[in-house]
Amino acid sequence: MARYDAVAEWFDTVMSGGGPTPDQTMFWDLLGPGTGRCLDLGCGTGARAPGIQNLGWHTVGIDLSREELRISRASRRLGAVACADAAHLPVVSESLDAVVSLATHTDFDDWASAVREVQRVLRPGGTFVYAGVHPCFIGPFSELRDDGTRVLHEGYRDTQLRFTGPGIGDGIRSRVGVRHLPLPDLLNPVLTAGLRINKVVESPERTLPLLLAFRAERPT
Repeated sequence: MARYDAVAEWFDTVMSGGGPTPDQTMFWDLLGPGTGRCLDLGCGTGARAPGIQNLGWHTVGIDLSREELRISRASRRLGAVACADAAHLPVVSESLDAVVSLATHTDFDDWASAVREVQRVLRPGGTFVYAGVHPCFIGPFSELRDDGTRVLHEGYRDTQLRFTGPGIGDGIRSRVGVRHLPLPDLLNPVLTAGLRINKVVESPERTLPLLLAFRAERPT
């Protein structure tokens, strides 16, 4: 049973409410318009698929949670979905024009293997866009105080699955857990896999950037 199966209905309500979130906006800007085949890796219930499709992409999704995929199929947000581990994608090599993934690096049990799979399924010149919480400032070790300030505790290099910690409240992470990755562990696997990072952006908060996103390409 995937960790998100038990919270699928609740999480879909959270993700579907309101307008675009800052991390969605960041990766839409990095992805840009296109007409090719785009994989939403860790697609969940497909709540963010319309934004990708509005850019012109033909979007399909892969996720490990059967319950989230059930909701996605019922909503018809994605062209097609498949249940699979990100480290073992049921996708033909060099068959996709783009892969996008949002806020998944703290969910995947093996981020490096997932990135190697992204490289494998992308055609030469294909694009990988990722956006998620900023590893330096957000995690189980990062406590948000009532006055809006953050206090960093020990634990930045702790990569085990955690359900409790100074930076974990009563939201999604207390229910499904979080596997924090330090910044080198997030970016170096992208380079090691043979992808070329050509842009990195942070969210524009005045204090600490809460989100990090990047665009990478498979060299031709």
